[in-house]
Amino acid sequence: MRAHLLLVLGSACAIPDQKLGALACAGDPLPTTAPAELAVSGAVVDPFGTASTSGLTVAALPSGSSAMTDSAGDFTVTLMTNGTPSTDYLKVTGGSFVDSYFYPAEPVATDLEVPLQMYTADQLSMIGPFGSDTEQIIVSVEDCAGSAVAGATITTQSGTVIYFAQNQPDPTATATDALTGAAIIVGVTGSDTTLIANTPETNFRQHAVGTLPGTLTETAIQP
Repeated sequence: MRAHLLLVLGSACAIPDQKLGALACAGDPLPTTAPAELAVSGAVVDPFGTASTSGLTVAALPSGSSAMTDSAGDFTVTLMTNGTPSTDYLKVTGGSFVDSYFYPAEPVATDLEVPLQMYTADQLSMIGPFGSDTEQIIVSVEDCAGSAVAGATITTQSGTVIYFAQNQPDPTATATDALTGAAIIVGVTGSDTTLIANTPETNFRQHAVGTLPGTLTETAIQP
């Protein structure tokens, strides 16, 4: 499980000899079957601790299944799959937060637990360009078990990548760290963004997410 991030003022294949340990799944084919019904659950948090995350709407799109967060910010959304992995993503709305989207690292083939974070427009603006014509993306680079990967670099076709160091965005950092494996991409434009992550040993699976100005997208990249 990746740490909470505090914001303060074609598939690639791994080299076979390097498919070891936590990255041993690199290049493996994605699942093609899934149970008829899956549960996506988690907790929505405000990393600043300034606002309640209860009563928010969590919707799975495009299927339309939805749930409300409880008093602790917890939720569970049910996905009907017809026997194939679900390509649904989550949209979280409500309160004083900007609309936020969560894209799983790959189509969902088993029950999934996800941590979701909500921010206000003012909080995101402290990090970099954010407004009616740009958005921001928080992306975590993870290993096969979902743990943070250190030393990864992230590229995308628009925006500026700022890596996290000690749980905070650090403009001087040049790669992901072992605590979060994460970066925030600011000033993103366009309706779709492809994220690419690499370490010196491994090329991770390319990951495309939808982007919408004035919103926050959260996602992960895995081998």
